Amino acid sequence: MGRPKSGITEPNVLEDAWDYVERDADDKCWPWIGTVHKKGYGMFWRENTEIKAHRAIYELKFGSIPNGMQVMHRCNVKVCCNPAHLQLGTDVENQAHASISCKRKTNTSGCSGVSQKTNTTWVARATVRRKRTILYQGSDFFEACCARKSWEAKRLKEILL
Repeated sequence: MGRPKSGITEPNVLEDAWDYVERDADDKCWPWIGTVHKKGYGMFWRENTEIKAHRAIYELKFGSIPNGMQVMHRCNVKVCCNPAHLQLGTDVENQAHASISCKRKTNTSGCSGVSQKTNTTWVARATVRRKRTILYQGSDFFEACCARKSWEAKRLKEILL
């Protein structure tokens, strides 16, 4: 099945979204073969609203997405619509996941402000006005990244307001 031209044969109802997913084995990515947004996500229009394909597929499979939650790609493939590769997360969790798994790593841990203290201990730190603060110290790398991203989001909000 070839990629349709942008905007010509996009699904008009949510259920038609499956027609634009190239299904494969359960452990493989299932790419969206419809229109792809300039940021790399599969998308279509419904009632004059832009819909991200992976969100539509998530809703079809698991139900509505709670307010404040995002649909994250475990596989880091923006066009993937395999429900097994999609999970809910907060904005902070999504940013942490992206920083952990992205190719543009900022330090050896892959998450800015997070380092490994011992083989089993991760530390998230922040520095403000030359004062260094420990945000998290424990065995969970993902929690360390979330703590750092949460701090960054809070700090940015303080600066902007």
